[in-house]
Amino acid sequence: MTGDKDWFSSLKKASKTESIVFADASTSAVVATGLVMVNENFELKNVALVKDLKYNLLSVSQIVDEEFEVHFKKTRSKIFDSCGDSVLNISRYGRVFKADFENSVSPVITCLVAKFDKDVMFWHRRLGHVGFDHLTRLSGLDLVRGLPKLKKDLDLVCTPCRHAKMVSTSHAPIVSVMTDAPGQLLHMDTVGPARVQSVGGKWYALVIVDDFSRYSWVFFMATKDEAFQHFRGLFLRLELEFPGSLKRIRSDNGGEFKNASFEQFCNERGTLSQVQGEDGHIFEDESDYDDDDEVGSAGQTGRQAGQTAGTPPVRPTHEERSDRPGSSGSGTVGADRDGPPENSTSISTETERGSTSEVAAPLHIQRRHPPEQIIGNISERTTRSKEEVYVKQPPGFENLDFPNHVFKLSKALYGLKQAPRAWYDRLKNFLLAKGFTMGKVDKTLFVLKHGDNQLFVQIYVDDIIFGCSTHALVVDFAETMRKEFEMSMMGELSYFLGLQIKQTPQGTFVHQTKYTNDLLRRFKMENCKPISTPIGSTAVLDPDEDGEAVDQKEYRSMIVSLLYLTASRPDIQFAVCLCARFQASTRASHRQAVKRIMRYLNHTLEFVIWYSTSSSICLSGYSDADFGGCRIDRKSTSGTCHFLGTSLIAWSSRKQSSVAQSTAESEYVAAASCCSQILWLLSTLKDYGLTFEKVPLFCDNTSAINIAKNPVQHSRTKHIDIRFHFLRDHVEKGDVELQFLDTKLQIADIFTKPLDSNLFAFLRGELGIIHPFGMV
Repeated sequence: MTGDKDWFSSLKKASKTESIVFADASTSAVVATGLVMVNENFELKNVALVKDLKYNLLSVSQIVDEEFEVHFKKTRSKIFDSCGDSVLNISRYGRVFKADFENSVSPVITCLVAKFDKDVMFWHRRLGHVGFDHLTRLSGLDLVRGLPKLKKDLDLVCTPCRHAKMVSTSHAPIVSVMTDAPGQLLHMDTVGPARVQSVGGKWYALVIVDDFSRYSWVFFMATKDEAFQHFRGLFLRLELEFPGSLKRIRSDNGGEFKNASFEQFCNERGTLSQVQGEDGHIFEDESDYDDDDEVGSAGQTGRQAGQTAGTPPVRPTHEERSDRPGSSGSGTVGADRDGPPENSTSISTETERGSTSEVAAPLHIQRRHPPEQIIGNISERTTRSKEEVYVKQPPGFENLDFPNHVFKLSKALYGLKQAPRAWYDRLKNFLLAKGFTMGKVDKTLFVLKHGDNQLFVQIYVDDIIFGCSTHALVVDFAETMRKEFEMSMMGELSYFLGLQIKQTPQGTFVHQTKYTNDLLRRFKMENCKPISTPIGSTAVLDPDEDGEAVDQKEYRSMIVSLLYLTASRPDIQFAVCLCARFQASTRASHRQAVKRIMRYLNHTLEFVIWYSTSSSICLSGYSDADFGGCRIDRKSTSGTCHFLGTSLIAWSSRKQSSVAQSTAESEYVAAASCCSQILWLLSTLKDYGLTFEKVPLFCDNTSAINIAKNPVQHSRTKHIDIRFHFLRDHVEKGDVELQFLDTKLQIADIFTKPLDSNLFAFLRGELGIIHPFGMV
């Protein structure tokens, strides 16, 4: 028995009330019983935890009952197990024998032999997820020293192996060879770091595969920066064997391939560097380990309806999330993930894009803010909470004396509901004390004015994205943050929350090529036939009640994945929102329309949204409407987009809330929606020191323009809801100025209805969505 609970390796409450009587006639209750591990060969069972007991008492009778032998001598005694091995030393102090738990090892030198484990699954995992047939063959032929005899079990199933290797396909894969001679195209990727360093001190492996012959080279590396030297050596060897044949290389755009050495070498040799995320078969066993450790895998585990795993019980709403960075001084707002939740079942189909980061993007680019020192990651965020917060005792840390009590938190721990607010308050107070001013519209924006220069700081939970026209202010801000917080500088913004960002002297472009590739592979559309528009010009989507019903879960997963992609692809906004209206009753025709969008994405896989440094800073808006476009309820669809110079900063495609009785009314309602967004942009731009008057709002309907300019209440406009007449009020104030624009030049037309391929391509280019080769 003992009074110290730290001795126990396992503990449970006493099943009945017992008391211990001491020599002074006092008593103390037995609180619990448990197991005490003295060493790996000797354990004490049913040890009593006695309250207020000052010493540890060991019963000789209980030791003997457990088949151990106790040999007492004059000065030193021992306890032996049934095999005759010493497991515990006992020393004598006067009339008391004291067990020596710290020095219990037998003085005799012994050879420790590991016990064989005949579990087939254990050896399957230990040997790197080797096949069960090979495992039993190795065991039967005694080819591996230490491997016991194993029996083949046909019922064994390894879940990590299924995830990593057993990839189901709806049709036979099409092997696509894009070259006609060896050496024309090389695929490259880096694997690592490995869990264990090799004998030669290597951690990584560079894999290079020839597209035509599928011949592979593997180079082992201690660090990733050795990749260029291996590639250069292979390039020179191939140049001798196949002179002038190497034209392209493809990689995953990792840092080992995206550097000055690679770019200079490729430019000198005239070799084109491309990006393509593709995994090979050479290291597929590595994914078994990853999946076995719950890091990630190529497969997905199916779940029954109603089950969740690792997802919070919340209802995601897409239009409340604004997660599209536009430039070196901006980033995404929202959850820290690379894509939408796969188990989402409810989303908003009326999406509208436009956030502070999107407004700031053209400003940072036009003012030529330096690209370095963009993201600062705060790793320590615990702070005092203003509220009293109590949590229940976590498993393994229960207080046996007070099992029904709760803990009072002195700090807002990570993951607590109050933690983000407490962390924001701490950071806000710190920045305000340093002379920053908080944005009037976006409370996560902080601006520091230093003469003619301004430092913009945007907070995204534990990430800080900032930019300034002078490098000195950036360095000073970084040093100030380091003194107060545990902060690490991440350098130039190139990949953030699923969006890829490329910065050049001519401007910046944002794209989601990696996410698009993953999306197409996930829904088995990577080999689909490309098409030039996301929706047919004569396409009509209706409930199709007589059509074939399809899996609603898969359809909704497609929709939410595509809606996440609209963060950098506004050209699919209307098509995705149109298909999203049929999630409650999904038919085969609706799924076919969604697959057409994916065929269009496969056709425009490398397209980007472009922000130019040569763009002027002037705010403008475009509005359009498709009168009675919805065949179900005959409601119109409003489309709006807003530009800062030539840079797209906000766009929306939304079905109107009421049925319009005329084309003029639908256009008037769309213009009112565009005006409300302009007012928000005007308020936001004031934080950047910019003011505008009479912002041009381009509309292609003269009747709607006249209604806004004419304050007279006409009988033909009595039916228009009064809330839309605020447009007329702001036209009179001079905040906006309605201007007529020819229908063929109406950019917002792409957000309201299907278009033919020529007009669609023209308007897509006007939005700034182009192929990267057409940037400069």
